[in-house]
Amino acid sequence: SDQGPGVHERKWEPDSLAYVMRLAHAYWQTTGDISCFDQNWREAMRLALSTLRDQQRFNGPGPYRFQRLTTNPIDTLANEGRGWPANPNGMVAGAFRGSDDACVYPFNLPTQFLLVSALAGLVDVADAIGERLIAAVASDLRDQIGAALAQVGNLYPVWPYEIDGFGNALFTDDPNVPNLL
Repeated sequence: SDQGPGVHERKWEPDSLAYVMRLAHAYWQTTGDISCFDQNWREAMRLALSTLRDQQRFNGPGPYRFQRLTTNPIDTLANEGRGWPANPNGMVAGAFRGSDDACVYPFNLPTQFLLVSALAGLVDVADAIGERLIAAVASDLRDQIGAALAQVGNLYPVWPYEIDGFGNALFTDDPNVPNLL
């Protein structure tokens, strides 16, 4: 869809959803208060989980596109704004890194680790408020991403920064978070 008013950019970074989940978990752990986890929050989490599922790319690249005219290749996405192809493996494909640079390969491993942790926290919050479906979906996503990370960990002597699921890997790091360090 088009970028609407009030939206600076539409650079898809899965860590943005992970941070919201982590904030909810930290708030609940610190205060014990569940009153803020109302219908609006629950719907937001359902939408976040649906977006993460879409971007696992098991059913194609999904609806997200981002492309602009630029001479700087790290500020746009190739392949008609969809980014480079990915071989689905359970991880969530991203388009941009925390630094706002375009990903070389769609599966950014630091983001995958962050998602596993954030989804585990979401499971805890969802269980605390009796949202069994949110807990089940978050748990399933956490397990799929974790299993894919375990497979990658067995393929390389050190963690790559990004992969595409076809065997290509980028060995670097990024100064922003999440990162490998």
